[in-house]
Amino acid sequence: MRDETRAYALKLKEKKDRDSQAIAEPLLFQLDPKFQTLVEPTSHRVQLKSPRFSYLVECREPEIPEALEAYLNYADWAARLNHILHPHSLYPEPRLQLNELLRAQAQIPAKVDLQVAFERLMHLQAEHRFDWTLNSDDRQSISNWESLLKKADM
Repeated sequence: MRDETRAYALKLKEKKDRDSQAIAEPLLFQLDPKFQTLVEPTSHRVQLKSPRFSYLVECREPEIPEALEAYLNYADWAARLNHILHPHSLYPEPRLQLNELLRAQAQIPAKVDLQVAFERLMHLQAEHRFDWTLNSDDRQSISNWESLLKKADM
């Protein structure tokens, strides 16, 4: 898919007209994003900036160190899956770069602010909440699933 998209975008780029460039530029950027990286350790913020695509992320250290890699692996695969399930969504590469920056800083996101200005302005925000212990609802759900698994084995 990426190879075909890249070939299509490069053909459009050769046309030199404004409409073709407006399609080619965002596609090529998403396939191979180039960001200026800013890390603010005292405020626990990281930023990936480009002229038309930026992430601003408020971070924190995970209470459970092993959760960092588990969460970021999940976030990597969720970005990839989202693009497959929703083909008109953004390509995963920009988010994968953000996740690599978070890995390098050993931080998890608390708040993610994404701004994209391709053919139209898009501004998305997400707040992440991590619960580090199981509550009674969690334990009940686990018990329910365990009993269903036991029934399936019979």
